[in-house]
Amino acid sequence: MAAWFSFGRSQRDLFFDRADQEGEVSSWIESEEFKRDAAFFREAYQKGLINADVLTAPTEVVNNEEQLGRFLFREGDGVNDQLPKKVPGAMLEGYFLNESIKFRSYGVRNSNGVSAT
Repeated sequence: MAAWFSFGRSQRDLFFDRADQEGEVSSWIESEEFKRDAAFFREAYQKGLINADVLTAPTEVVNNEEQLGRFLFREGDGVNDQLPKKVPGAMLEGYFLNESIKFRSYGVRNSNGVSAT
């Protein structure tokens, strides 16, 4: 999935597009995949499995929750290797969803992703 943010003088548009392995571009927000993901996260939020302040919590608060071991899943490639020392019984596991990486996300503003395939 590629994200394109367009911030003009009078607009605050947010577009999420995805490109498949053949280079076909489609709207992720209009996909069945997005609808299933949205329903899943709505249910998790309603059950209290997602922090109610997930969109507004300061980084320090989020980091503190992680340091205290109050998380189930953390997306990204950073791991708090000190957690088992601070929280008795805590275990850290790494999971990979594919046998091989199809793309790597990156958080750089004003950047372009170009497929190598």
